[in-house]
Amino acid sequence: MGKRIVLLQALKATPSKLEQALAQIDADEVQQRPFPDQWSPAEVVTHLIDVEGRYLQRLRRVVGEERPYLPSIHPHTDPPIISLTAEQLAKTFAAVRAETLAFLQGLALMDWDKTAVHQTWGTTDLRTLVQRLIDHDSEHLSQIK
Repeated sequence: MGKRIVLLQALKATPSKLEQALAQIDADEVQQRPFPDQWSPAEVVTHLIDVEGRYLQRLRRVVGEERPYLPSIHPHTDPPIISLTAEQLAKTFAAVRAETLAFLQGLALMDWDKTAVHQTWGTTDLRTLVQRLIDHDSEHLSQIK
C-alpha cells in the first residue's frame, strides 16, 4: 500500500476518532476549559475546523501554483465561543474534512510531489503537508482525550 493511500486513510479516520473522543466527555464539559490557560474540547474542535479550511486552501495553492510561498497558519489565541453540541461539532468537522478528502482523492499521482516553500519548514511537498495535517489532528485528539 502506497504512502498516499495511508495518508488518505489517516485523514478519513480522524472524524470518527474525534466523535469517539467527544463521546467520552460529559455534555456539560464540552464547553468548559480544564484549566484557565487551556482550550475546552469545543474550542479544540473549533480550531480543527478553522485550520482545516485554511489548510485546504493551502493544498489547493500547492497544486495550482508553481512553488507557492506558504505562510505559517497561526491559531487564534482565543477561539470564538461556539455553542454547538459535541455531536454538532463532530459533524461540522467531518463535513470540512470530507472537502479536503474529495480534493486529495481527485489529484493525479504526480500532484502529490508538487512543492511549495513554507515560511518555517522551507521547501516541502504536498505529501509532507498532508502528513503535517495528520500530525496536527493527532496532537489535538490527544488534547481532547
